[in-house]
Amino acid sequence: MTRGWGVGVLRILGLFTGLSLACAPAMACRTAPAHQQPAAIEVADTAAWVFIAHVETVRPLTPEQDELAVRIMTGNVPMNVSFALPTQLADASLKRTLKGAGHGETAASAPVVLHSGVSNCDFPLSAGADYLILANPPKNANDGIRPLAGSFKLDDTAASRAKLADLQNHLSTQTSSTP
Repeated sequence: MTRGWGVGVLRILGLFTGLSLACAPAMACRTAPAHQQPAAIEVADTAAWVFIAHVETVRPLTPEQDELAVRIMTGNVPMNVSFALPTQLADASLKRTLKGAGHGETAASAPVVLHSGVSNCDFPLSAGADYLILANPPKNANDGIRPLAGSFKLDDTAASRAKLADLQNHLSTQTSSTP
């Protein structure tokens, strides 16, 4: 009796594992043609601002924005109509500027409003985390700052520290060689 139960459990686990592996690509961001995330160093050369920010809070979408986001992500939008996927706004504090306004200064927690993506193809921000942000100034003074591709979360991993060190080294050699 125990043997039959064990085989059934193994079959169910095998089926679940197979379905999980088959569905994993559906959860990832897919574009046609495939888009590779650029390295932070590549984007930093053209970005006006490079800074480190600590995200305090991420504001939820309004009910109208949430409804629009669901419609867009499920493909329920009229053809030939331009649209932009809504983004959440994140309240952050500026910790340090590496390039751009205030370069070389350590900010005294200057407030910053950042856009946080809501789809798996966007750049999502989490409250309580630090991020290296690559950005250009917003077009309107009241708009939040939209992180560019190449921005990344700063965590306590060797890979994150190495990316930050490489970027800082790149920026320091770039500015020191400028006449």
